[in-house]
Amino acid sequence: MLRLRRYALKLEFKPGKYLIGTDTLSRAFDRSVKKSNTEEEIKAHVDMIKQNAQVSDPMWEKIATHTKDDEELKDVLNAVHFGWESDHAQSLKPYYHFRGDITEIDGVLVKGPKVIIPKALHGDMLKKIHEGHLGIEKCQARARQVMYWPNSNNDIENHIGRCGTCQKHRYKQAKEPMEQHEVPEKP
Repeated sequence: MLRLRRYALKLEFKPGKYLIGTDTLSRAFDRSVKKSNTEEEIKAHVDMIKQNAQVSDPMWEKIATHTKDDEELKDVLNAVHFGWESDHAQSLKPYYHFRGDITEIDGVLVKGPKVIIPKALHGDMLKKIHEGHLGIEKCQARARQVMYWPNSNNDIENHIGRCGTCQKHRYKQAKEPMEQHEVPEKP
């Protein structure tokens, strides 16, 4: 519904005999129908996703290069281009349940607005996410906005768990001193 808000829709009834595009195999093709600008709209949408991805052009190229080399993401790319079979490979399982959201833009796999990061770059991305030593939850929230890879939350927790600075300054529940109740003088 949010995607359609930008359009001003006007519904108009047309009898089925005038709906040329509905059943192109059984009806004669009408050359008088204007070509749609679907390709232009798709290109504009792809450009919008790429611009809002918060990824610099050199990093985009680096991710594209590593995506080509990553065996798991090669399978995902093939599935995106040629279809997801019902008996999908083991490497596709983490991606299968949201297969409709995955697209490819200039060699980079994208899940909605998030960039899918190849395994070779997980360490670099963990360092970038953790630069400010913000803690586990804020780092996970930061990562969720921009990037995705399977089990990224666990990887972030493990990375921050090994950080000495974070462990030294992490929030600790302060223990309250024990307070005794007043002993009554009478029953």
